[in-house]
Amino acid sequence: HLYAEAVKRTVKFFIALALGKEIVGEHWIRESVEKGKFVDGGRFMLRDPASEEKYDFSLRRSLAAARGARLLQGKTFFITASTKPSPAELSQIIAAAGGTVVGSLEGAPADATVVSCEGDLQRLPKNNRHSVVSVEYILSGLLQQELDADKFRLNAPAAAAATGKRAAADDEGGRKKRR
Repeated sequence: HLYAEAVKRTVKFFIALALGKEIVGEHWIRESVEKGKFVDGGRFMLRDPASEEKYDFSLRRSLAAARGARLLQGKTFFITASTKPSPAELSQIIAAAGGTVVGSLEGAPADATVVSCEGDLQRLPKNNRHSVVSVEYILSGLLQQELDADKFRLNAPAAAAATGKRAAADDEGGRKKRR
């Protein structure tokens, strides 16, 4: 069980959610004290409609989905240095959700995903071919139990350069600009 007064985007909350653990509110504590033992948490699931609306998810549905399958099972990630939560904390969350974190892009599987932030994009290798996403790909993905790389994609230098070249080529009806 994880006790919470409200949905809080903490490492403990995300790990409990990823594992499908019961996240209970204050009534669970009162009932457990009254009975002199921990009672089943199912009846005392945390209810926080404001946060569920804000983050566009249903805690009940997300926990049920997490109990059925780990969201990041079979997926590999590389985390850049300046992410918030920290790489160590994010690694714990990813592992709880079934994912694997590698310490380097060198030798990483071709389908590995880079979890980064705007400040770290320039540190990525110029020849990076991995998908680069913000931490919200993981955090919002866990809340909603659905991954959306397009929504949380960051433009890494190699991708931005390629996009810029395509944009220049598309100017003037597809003809390349002359310099």
